[in-house]
Amino acid sequence: MFAHAESLYSTSEGPIHLERAGEKVFVSHAHSDHIPPLRKTSLLLSSNATLDFLKAKGKNIKSHASFLKGDGFEISLLNAGHMLGSTQFHAEKDGQTFTYTGDFNLLDSLTSKGAVVTAADVLLIESTYGSPEYVFPNRQVSYENLASWASKRLTKGESVLLGGYSTGKAQEIIAALNSYASISPLTTSSITASNEVYKKHGVKLDFLPIEGQEAQTALNHAFGAVVPLSQLTPNLALSLEQAYSRKVCFAPVTGWTLNSGNGFCLSDHADFPQLIEYVERANPKTVYCCNGFSEKLALELRKKGFNALALKNS
Repeated sequence: MFAHAESLYSTSEGPIHLERAGEKVFVSHAHSDHIPPLRKTSLLLSSNATLDFLKAKGKNIKSHASFLKGDGFEISLLNAGHMLGSTQFHAEKDGQTFTYTGDFNLLDSLTSKGAVVTAADVLLIESTYGSPEYVFPNRQVSYENLASWASKRLTKGESVLLGGYSTGKAQEIIAALNSYASISPLTTSSITASNEVYKKHGVKLDFLPIEGQEAQTALNHAFGAVVPLSQLTPNLALSLEQAYSRKVCFAPVTGWTLNSGNGFCLSDHADFPQLIEYVERANPKTVYCCNGFSEKLALELRKKGFNALALKNS
C-alpha cells in the first residue's frame, strides 16, 4: 500500500519512508535535498554507490540493503539514470506493483546509464520539468558546445569556470571536458570527494584537485575549473582575475538555462517529453505527480487518458 500523504510504502514488516525520516528509509540518490535526517534510521534502502556518497558526507548508517523481500512483498531498486547510484523504488505486493521514480533521466550520459522503465499499477513520478515548454537540446550537442566554448577560451589565454552541483552534474561536466576537449579541469574539495566515489565505481575522470601541486602550477596559466553551482558568481570570477591577472569566463550548467540562454542547458532530470514517455511505457492505472510542475504534468497526462493526480509539493 502506498500512502502518499505520508510518503511511505507499507509492508508486513512495517513502513518504508520514501526520502522522509523514519526507521526504514529509502534514499533514491545522494543529492542533499533527497537525504532526510537519518539519526533514527535502523535500515537504509539504497544503492551501494549512494551508500558510499552518504558515508563520504559523514552519515552514520546502521544497516543497509539494496533489496527487500518479506511476507507477500518484494522491493527492488531500478536504475534511475539521474546520477551515479540513483535508483527508483519498485515494489510488488499482493499482485500489485508500485514505482516511485525519484529524480530520473531516460537518456544515457557520459557518467550514467539511462533509467529502467517497468510496468506499474501505481506510479509516483517526479515532475521537476513537467511543463510542455521544457524540451532539452540533444545531449551530445550540449557536450560539444560546452567543451568547444571552454577550449576556445583557454586557447585565447582566458581561464574558464563551469558551475554544477558538486555530486552528479560536476562529474558529467568533467567527463565532457575530458572526452570532447581533452581538458583536465581543476576541482574544489567537495567535487573532488564525489569524484573519488565515481572512480571507485568505475567511472573514469581526469581532474586536478585544487589542493594538489599540479593544480597550483596550473593556476599560473589559463586554466579550466569546475566549481559548485552555488559558488559560481561574478565576484568569484573577478577575484580570480585580480589574483592571476587573466580574464575569467564563467557559465552555469543546468537545465534551468533553457529559457535564460545564460550558460549551458544540460540536465540530469527528464524533460517534459521524457516524463510523458515514461508514463506511457509504464502504463499505470494511477499516476501521482510530485515536485516541480506536478499540476501541469497531471493535466497533460489526463489529456492522454491517464488517471493522474498532482500531489502538493512539500
